[in-house]
Amino acid sequence: MGYKLISSFFGKKEVDSISTTVVPKSVNFKTEKEEVFDLPTIFRDPFLGKYTIQKKEVSIKMPHRKVMKVRELIWPSIEYYGFLKGEKSNGSLLLFKINNKLERIRKGEKFEGLEIKEIYQDSVLIFFGNEKKIFVKK
Repeated sequence: MGYKLISSFFGKKEVDSISTTVVPKSVNFKTEKEEVFDLPTIFRDPFLGKYTIQKKEVSIKMPHRKVMKVRELIWPSIEYYGFLKGEKSNGSLLLFKINNKLERIRKGEKFEGLEIKEIYQDSVLIFFGNEKKIFVKK
């Protein structure tokens, strides 16, 4: 047995007959379609074990505000002359010169867009539209 082992390394080398095989040109190999898997997204944190769901960002459209033209109010020419208190009436009668006309107006009364809000000893508070002014007695 040792002889066969040693002779295989050091002996004559004989070449065995080489067999050749011819492969035909048209070979049809069967190919299998790959399977495609759709894996779900994992939202669980593997360390904490909590589920986190990513919120979709929703863009909020802010409506454009129209620029309102501010119309400046033109006050009429007003001069305050004082007030009169009657014995029987509770309200005071105020004397004004509005646009060069003498007018008598009571507190809370409206006259041509003017509204008398407060009466003081020497002045009066008047609203005209959204504006207010204090007129001093002449």
